[in-house]
Amino acid sequence: MAVEIVRSLEEIDNKVKGLNKSLRESSAETKELDKALKLDGKSAVESALRSGTPVDTGNLAGSLTKADISTSKKYGYRLSYEGVDKYGTSLEKVANILNYGSSTIKPRKFVTKAIRKLKGLDDRAGKRFETKINTDFTE
Repeated sequence: MAVEIVRSLEEIDNKVKGLNKSLRESSAETKELDKALKLDGKSAVESALRSGTPVDTGNLAGSLTKADISTSKKYGYRLSYEGVDKYGTSLEKVANILNYGSSTIKPRKFVTKAIRKLKGLDDRAGKRFETKINTDFTE
């Protein structure tokens, strides 16, 4: 009886080691899937901003820039309107006023609509993670 217990404990230990290895591999793959999914969402925001930015002179639409961000805690990119208009007003401020409106300008909500593209991104990433984990452990 004692031999069977030892053998069973060894089997359990081996299964736990295998499970830990699978979790480590899945974790690395999941991070890559998560990164890809977030970048996909951000690409949707960028294209929505590029197509939705109001065009009068083209100055604001042409000033949209994309800067990569890559640190140990963040990855992706930052979208911003760079520069100033012919009156010296920051194009970031112009975009903000056009997006939210003022007492004399009707809001266009182009930035707000673009940011909505990110809605549900965490849920989509969570579903991809669950699918990946379930697939790994049912095989």
